[in-house]
Amino acid sequence: MPYELSPDASKEGEDLYAYLPRSQVESSIDRLNLMGQELGIHFNNKNKKFNTRRAHLAGYYAKDQGLYESFSKKVFEAYFVDGVNIAQEDILSKIADEAGLNSSDMNNLINSGAYTERLFADFEIADRNTINVVPTFIAGEDVRFSGIVAYKDFKKIFDGL
Repeated sequence: MPYELSPDASKEGEDLYAYLPRSQVESSIDRLNLMGQELGIHFNNKNKKFNTRRAHLAGYYAKDQGLYESFSKKVFEAYFVDGVNIAQEDILSKIADEAGLNSSDMNNLINSGAYTERLFADFEIADRNTINVVPTFIAGEDVRFSGIVAYKDFKKIFDGL
């Protein structure tokens, strides 16, 4: 389910270095790149944060169309690898089109507020579960972990359920 770390982030994007020490940001990116290396993923978005609300709303549309997996992969690649601003309607529309979605229909539904209630309902669930870090994984009643986890460790946790 979606979760906005920075719901007040501007649509133009913001510099992470204004909020966190440069060393902390760079250390996190280095760790992500180390873990992504075996999967051929390189994180290029080093210090930008963008408002993700529209992308989350578009995710509901993609789910309803049965194309969430394809769409979400393209959004993550655009944000983390390409470093593009996914808050911009034209950029998100291009991503949606590439994922096989009808971006015109998607934008009309987003702009009408069709998914807003679902988004806020998910935020309430996150709040009730004291989720404030992404990613956070909850499986059943007992297993919960947050943050960046190596795939082998992630797999071990879920294989043990």
